[in-house]
Amino acid sequence: MWSYIFARDEDPITLGCLQVNIAAIIYFIMCFIGGGDFSFKINTIVVITILITGIAGTALAFVGQTYIQKYTTPSHVAIIFILEPVFGAVDGTIEMISSMKAIGCILFIASMLLTE
Repeated sequence: MWSYIFARDEDPITLGCLQVNIAAIIYFIMCFIGGGDFSFKINTIVVITILITGIAGTALAFVGQTYIQKYTTPSHVAIIFILEPVFGAVDGTIEMISSMKAIGCILFIASMLLTE
């Protein structure tokens, strides 16, 4: 929700790029701090994975999200964010969603819409 506040007054593309780049730097540093057997080998599969998930799946999604937030209301942003678990649940139906999860999803969305 904080990005909505900043997206109104700032360039959303710059803000989205800044969010993604700072997160990437922090996560990369945390890999080294966390220890373990961290190795980074560059090959074709790694490059393709970074391009697909890093650029298309993360960077474009964050920049697009921040850009759209500039032109909508906070309540619409909240509704869009609350629908994320719904789409996850719909996707999970392929893997047999339980009735308790479905009820939880319905209650989650109903509570958001009622407060709206």
